[in-house]
Amino acid sequence: MVDAPRTLEGITMMHDEPLSHYTFTKTGGPADLLAFPKNVAEVRALVDAARDRGLPLTVIGNASNLIVRD
Repeated sequence: MVDAPRTLEGITMMHDEPLSHYTFTKTGGPADLLAFPKNVAEVRALVDAARDRGLPLTVIGNASNLIVRD
């Protein structure tokens, strides 16, 4: 599991959240950490936090053209 805070500047984080809840194909295992930024400033904060902690970051958008392994 990713060692990260549950909140970051007002952004709620979810640990081990199944991506199947969000993908169009309803497939996908748990994400170590999932966040839903609401604006550019929150995206910047997430990118900076991931970089500072050495964590990988993947932006998935609406997940409509995404197939995720279970």
